[in-house]
Formats: sequence, C-alpha cells, structure tokens
Amino acid sequence: MTRSHLTLLGCLLPGTLVVACSGAKPGDTSTDTDTRTNADSATDSGDTAVPVDQDQDGHASIASGGDDCNDNNYQIYPGAPETCNGVDDDCDGAIDEDFDADADGEFSAALCTDGTDCNDNDPTIGATKPEVPYDGIDQDCSGADLVDVDGDFYDGGTNGTDCDDTDPTVYPGAPEIPKDGIDQDCDGSDDIDGDGDGYGDVAFGGDDCNDADATVHPGVRDWWGDGVDSDCDGSDSSAAELSATTITISGADGAQELAGEAVAICDLDGDTLPDIVVAAPFASSYAGQIGIFYGANRASWNATMTLTDADTLITSTSLFLGFEVGCADLDGDGNDDLVTGRGEIHYSSYNTNFELEIWYGSGSMWPSTMSESDGDATLTMPIGVARNLTSVYGRNFTVADLDGDGASEIVLVNSTDTNLSKADDSYYIIGGGRYSGSATLASKATSILAGSGVASATALPDIDGDGVSELLLGESAHGPSDTGDTADTATPGRASVVNDDDALAAGSTGELGGLAYGFWEGQGSEALGFAGASGDFDGDGFVDVAIGAIGESTNATNAGGLYLFAPAGVAPDGSSATATNALLGSADSGFLGYVVRDAGDANGDGADDLLVTELQGDLTYGRVWLFDGSLALSATSPEDATLLAWTGEAAASYTGNALAVGDIDGDGQPDYVIGAYGYASDGTNANGKVYVDLSAR
Repeated sequence: MTRSHLTLLGCLLPGTLVVACSGAKPGDTSTDTDTRTNADSATDSGDTAVPVDQDQDGHASIASGGDDCNDNNYQIYPGAPETCNGVDDDCDGAIDEDFDADADGEFSAALCTDGTDCNDNDPTIGATKPEVPYDGIDQDCSGADLVDVDGDFYDGGTNGTDCDDTDPTVYPGAPEIPKDGIDQDCDGSDDIDGDGDGYGDVAFGGDDCNDADATVHPGVRDWWGDGVDSDCDGSDSSAAELSATTITISGADGAQELAGEAVAICDLDGDTLPDIVVAAPFASSYAGQIGIFYGANRASWNATMTLTDADTLITSTSLFLGFEVGCADLDGDGNDDLVTGRGEIHYSSYNTNFELEIWYGSGSMWPSTMSESDGDATLTMPIGVARNLTSVYGRNFTVADLDGDGASEIVLVNSTDTNLSKADDSYYIIGGGRYSGSATLASKATSILAGSGVASATALPDIDGDGVSELLLGESAHGPSDTGDTADTATPGRASVVNDDDALAAGSTGELGGLAYGFWEGQGSEALGFAGASGDFDGDGFVDVAIGAIGESTNATNAGGLYLFAPAGVAPDGSSATATNALLGSADSGFLGYVVRDAGDANGDGADDLLVTELQGDLTYGRVWLFDGSLALSATSPEDATLLAWTGEAAASYTGNALAVGDIDGDGQPDYVIGAYGYASDGTNANGKVYVDLSAR
C-alpha cells in the first residue's frame, strides 16, 4: 500500500501536514460534537439507531438496541426453547435452568448430553454425591450400588463373598497368611497350617505337632526309631493301628466269611494299573467268593468297602472257594490269569475235594458277577480229609515263570497232616500253558518232588550265576540232618535251593533231597522254612534270602524268628550255610516269620525291605513288621530293624495271615495289602478284613 492511500485519524492537508478534523461525515448535517469518524454512536444527539438482526431470528442484537443475546445463532433469542446444551438459549441470563429439577447443581443425565445426575428427583444422587455402600442405591451414578469398597473385585454386601470389604488383601481365594488372626481367603477361619501339609498347628487348636515340618502330621508314615513322632500320636517307635490304613475291605458284618484268607495284587484287566484280589472262602453260606477291585476303577473305591463292592465278584456254586489266590501269566499270552484253591471237607452235607480253579485273563475287565462256569479249568486232587471232621483244608501254592518261556508254572505244596490220608508231602509243579475242562492235578503235573514236612515254595532269581533261576523250597517239619529226609520228633526245618531246570525235569519220582544243590538247616524245633522271600536287602546288587522259622523259642516258646542270608550263596556240596543274622521274636506263640515278603524299597535307601508277619504277636492281636533290609542284616532285635509296624484290631484276628506287595497307587513306591481273616466286627463271627496301606514316604 502506498502512502497516498493511507487514511489517518486526522486530515491530510497540502504539504502533508496533519491537523485535527471536525468529525463530520460526508453529507452529515448533524451538529455532532464527538470525534468518531466511521460510525455514529447510538447516543449521538440528533442520530436515530438502526436495529441489527444478523441471524434473522426476529430479534435484534443487544448491541444494536435489541434483546438477542447471541445474534449469530438463530436458535438463541428471548423466549426460545431452553435445551440442555450449556447455552443460555432464551437469553434470560441462566444456562440450562430447566434441567436440574432437584436443584443439586447437576443436570439430568437423561435429558442432557453432558448431564451427570442419574436421578434428577433426588438431590442426594448425582455424580459428585458420596456413595453409600450396600444400600441398593447408586448415589454416585456409577451404574450400580457400591458393593466393593476396597476395590478387590469381590462383593462385600449381604449376599457377597468378601468377608472384609475394607481390606483389599482379604477376599475369597486370597493368599492366606497362617496364624495372623486374619481370614484372608474368607474360608471362615484363619489358616493355622503354617507348613502347608493340610493339618493345623496344635498350638492354635489343630493336630499338627510340628507345623514347621510338612512331613510331620497325623496319618503320615511314622518310621520306627528315627526319633521323630511323624504321625503326632505322641510317641516314636509305636505300632500303627491297621484301622487307620487308607482302604479296608471287609466281609459282611455278623457273617462268618473269612475275608482276607488270601490276597493278591495283579493286573487282570491289562491296563498296567494293579488290581486287588480278595478271597473269602466262607462267604455266601460257605460257598466262597473272590472279589476283584480293578485299578482302573480306583477313583470309585471308598475308604471303607465290603467284598460285595468288588468290580468283579466271583461266587462259587460249590463250597469253600478261595483258600489261596495267585496271579500270573499262565498261558504266555501277555495277560495275567487267576488261580484260586478250593478247600476240602467231608462232613455231613458238606463234601468237596481240593481243587485249583483257573481263569485266563484277556486283558480287559471281567463281568461284574462270575462263577466256576465262567472259569477255564479245574484241577482236582483229593487230600483225604477225615470224614466227619469239621475242619476245611486247603493247599498253599505259588505261581512263577520257572523256565523263562513267558508262561508261569504253579508250584503247589501238598503238606501232610494227621487228619489227611492222601496228602503225600510233595511239591507239585504244573507247567505253564492253557488248560481247559476238568482233570486230575497229578495228570497235569510236570514234576512231583517228594519232601519231608513241606511247607513253602518261593521263586528265586539266579543266585548261583549259572543263568538259571532257582526255587526255595521250605520243609518246616524236616527232621535233623543226620536222619536224611526222615522226620523225627525234632523239627529244625530246612530250606533247600533247587535249580528250576532240575525241578522241571524231575518227573513224577523226584526227590527234593537229591535235587537240592544247597540248603539252610534250622536247629531244635524252630521249623525253619515255613516261609521265605528273596531280595537285595543290603543294596549290593546280590540276591539275599530271608527265611521264617515260626517255632524258634529262644526268647519265648514258639516266638518265631527270621533268618537272613546275605548274599544268598549256598554251598554247592549240599552243606548248610550260616545265617548272616537272625531277628527273634519275644511273644509266646507269636510265630514271627509266618509270612515273609520282599517289601520293595519302602524308605528309598536303594535296598529292598521286608514285610513279615507275627501271626499272634502283641497279645494275640497279630502284628505285621516292615523291616529295613539293611538293618535286618545286623540288628539284635526286630525293633532295632523296624521301619513300620501294624497291630491288629482285635485278638485272634490272625493279622497278616496273608500279605501282598505292589504299587497300587502308581506313585513308584510299594504299597501293602494285609489280610486278617479272623477279624470279627461283631466280636463273634469272623467276617474277616483286608487292609490296604498306600505308601506315603
């Protein structure tokens, strides 16, 4: 822009001199005296103001003398409808005055876009109002009543789950701090289990005697003699009550059933989970029953069961089935099979001969109910029970693969008795295979080994290094060695070792005395050989042997004892080996060594342990001992070698008359099944009971 085009607040005269002007607009004839140059003031004397209605809403702007407070918006003018928009629509000087009905300073959220009052009829309700928890009213217009005061996302109201809504660390499932007097997880009480073993501190009303050690609490294994009261029963080195074992299986209350006369652990359904087999030869009015509890159905097992809870219940149609049971693959098809013995009696209307009943497994569960008609073979051998004698006699047997062909043999012990006329004091070996129908047992016997006072048969691994396994054959009524195989009034007993090959090849006229390549011989009338077991009891990699001698009487008459031989080397010239150690009983007629089993590695020290029955120990209640294998080889008394001990529930229960060992719960540790066929829940009738102790190191 050039200087000649400048308009100044003055007058431009020739010579560029600026002087004051009169203030008159061109053509203006008024006598204004103000100095305005571009527009007249509305108050100018002699002027008339011109109204301005820029938004054409019928109202001139206030600036031009009208009443429109916003002449740029045609919706704003005096008398316009007031809307809730933060603007004075009707130019009355108030904004949104019709949208706060309760006059609490907050506009209605229902009518106003930016309104915050969710209830415009109640001055106590609005976005800025204090919330009252748990009254069912949303005072602060947050969308709901306040029921989580502490912000931990749990309802603290009447029907809520937050037991303390003022503390954000307290709510269901919150980490519990033991013994602080606060119930953080809202389970109804403060946690008094400081070590997390599931048992509360005894000092706070619980029953954990050491709440700083999770391995100490009621129900845990209390290792004998370790100086720790692990199960909190008030003492170390005390026998556990069998009634506290994990599972019990009983015969019917008030009935004479003898449940637990025989027990076994095997896998009859082929699922790799061990099954429990329980025999009750007097069940079902003396017919006898066999109950199979499959590992596959373990989740449905109750802590307290009866024989009729079995997944498969075999009920005999004859008499006295179940005087012994055994499981093995008899026919070599890869599936476990079941063998059970029938007792013999000839009394009044009760008449049966001894039999072996065989059921072959197929790798699946058997029907829920079965009888002999569902079995595959019956092998009969009368043993000559005296007629009108009320006693029932059975035979002991073991099943094992003696020749390594995958099909197990049955080794039956046909012991004599003054009431038996046909028992021949021999061992019958029935070769592995598949049998069917009925036959005499003798006709199916591969070998018959004549002995003297035969009592037990135990399969051994190869102990002489010739690549062939062995049999340990106990003759508990064997006479002194200087009389050969002829028994006399003394019965020191003998345990002989025979090569399996030799035993199988002996035929029907074998003589145990001539076949044995080594033996251990007892003393006095201790009945060595009544039971036996083998294992690596000292962890040195060599086979050791433990042999029961129920007539051992050093400390008390027939107190019994256990002889250990480590390693299980026997002299090849047939002479007797010397025991490494002996554990001797101390109770009159206690019969320590009545049943002996390899217990596996119970305490995790790398060596096998021993499960041993003292049939009438502990005031005839019966006791089962779990000996530390290593300690048993050197201890001076059973107590000094003991890991665990269980005492029977009642006198004359014959606790431990049958034992079985296996990993029932699949935890890699051995579990124990203990029979007590004489237990009488009513104090009179021996319904019998079986105890299943699941491992808990």
